[in-house]
Amino acid sequence: MMTPPNTRVLVLGLDGATFDLLEPWIDEGRLPNLAEAIRRGVRGRLRSVVPPYSVPAWTSFATGKHPAKHGMASFWRFSPGLGKRTLNSARSLRSATIWSTVSDAGRRVGVVNVPGTYPPMPTNGFVISGMMTPTEDVDYTFPPELKGEVLQVAGDYAANPYASVSQTTKFLRQVVYWERKREIAHKYLLTSREWHFFINVVQGLDPIQHKFWQYMDPDHPSFRPAEAQRYAPLLEGCYAVADEVVGHRLSLVDERTVLFIISDHGFGPVHKYFHVNRFLADHGLIAFKGERGQQRQTHIRSRRGQALRFAVAGMRRLDFLGLRQRLLDNVARYRLRRMLDLASIPSIDWARTQAYCGDASSEGIYIHRGADGGMSGLEYEKLREFLIEELNALRDPDTDEPIIEGAYRREEIHHGEYTYLLPDIVLDVGRRPYLVTERLAVSGVVEPVHSQDGGRHRPDGIFVAIGPGIRRDAQISGISLVDLAPTILYVLGIGVPNDTDGRVLTEIFESDYLAAHPVKQADPAPAIDSGEPEDAYTDEETKAIQARLRALGYTE
Repeated sequence: MMTPPNTRVLVLGLDGATFDLLEPWIDEGRLPNLAEAIRRGVRGRLRSVVPPYSVPAWTSFATGKHPAKHGMASFWRFSPGLGKRTLNSARSLRSATIWSTVSDAGRRVGVVNVPGTYPPMPTNGFVISGMMTPTEDVDYTFPPELKGEVLQVAGDYAANPYASVSQTTKFLRQVVYWERKREIAHKYLLTSREWHFFINVVQGLDPIQHKFWQYMDPDHPSFRPAEAQRYAPLLEGCYAVADEVVGHRLSLVDERTVLFIISDHGFGPVHKYFHVNRFLADHGLIAFKGERGQQRQTHIRSRRGQALRFAVAGMRRLDFLGLRQRLLDNVARYRLRRMLDLASIPSIDWARTQAYCGDASSEGIYIHRGADGGMSGLEYEKLREFLIEELNALRDPDTDEPIIEGAYRREEIHHGEYTYLLPDIVLDVGRRPYLVTERLAVSGVVEPVHSQDGGRHRPDGIFVAIGPGIRRDAQISGISLVDLAPTILYVLGIGVPNDTDGRVLTEIFESDYLAAHPVKQADPAPAIDSGEPEDAYTDEETKAIQARLRALGYTE
């Protein structure tokens, strides 16, 4: 028995959703639609990629491959030599996706609000890009005329409504406003277009967990009962809107439609910062220019060397009213932060710097072997061995607990043509409450978190599947984000490319369904040109996106 050609797969992404928050609320009856979805289908914790950040994670979902095979290892793409980076975009992708494979099979697709899909690429269907869309003025839809149609239907629409985030009640109201506006457009697209595969991502949960986790977690060091009580109704409203969307998608499940509800990663508390570049500077691996820089490198632990760093840290802590966040937009806050950092630390001498954390969201360390390959292979491996040993031995000075789950050579956990895009040393923070940063103008390797940063990504997202052939009221384990692409293609009766890292999740299906629908393998899609991708952003757009990422704690 072959899969009928009209079979459909519907995917609802809840960016950053975690059962750590959702399970208690489900038990309390506050998320009735998600509870119903779980009762009607299969659920489990979904392992994300390392590190669990949105662009590499959603791209791994879309391709069924880890970053070393699809080329989107971070928000950034690093060029040879430290300190040089460009933003990744849809043009950086080096692998086929679910939607391109489904399109090539002659089926219709809809891809809406998925991070990393700007600029929208032509497909057999429609695309509306999501996070990483630079401004609302650009063409963020395919076909281009869809933008005007969506704006007319919804009355107001934003491809990336969270370009500015803040720890305010106003922002929480904006989350509800924008998710409801976007859902008007999504319902219109679901009913007015033919589709065999449709995905949209509810993005609002991710930024509110970054900024408000401490008000949902009584054990968080920044928890304040009065503020928590003030924010609680608005936070509940944000999750209630997401649950409303779940309810609508459940109504579309029928004898030919399977629904997957997933998140790209989980979430948890951040109690302290782990300043990786300060760690490297303390080991003499970051060099600075000029006499001041030489003194800085030689006496980086001295009282005089710490004085300005303490002053800068003090200025940040004294901003207890959050005035910078309330009065300044992302770009202005980012420029103020950079001004403070540059005032307190000399310029880095990249030629003599041996190791650097160039991007907090990559959670790793790049080693500079020199433009002329001056560092030998043996020296390179000895430096990696030394750093891995030191990182694994690193302890929180207050609790004596390990800061990371482990440090690894990139080839230990990443395998593929684009492994070279990954940091030379990859950090796995796991479920530990530390946020990796690339800051240098700090008072120590480990610092207490500021009140504006409450949550961080964790590796375990959510997975729920409902529909024909899917088991009911079942719980499974051992599933990964990269398993979704093979499983979706299987449901659609399309051969699974044999170069995916994921597998078909056969355990979610009834036995008679599996017997009637054997898994089909296929050859990999033709290789995408592996040359340097064309930039998708202007300099001003890059600065604006960098400021947004900084506001979420993703980068400096």
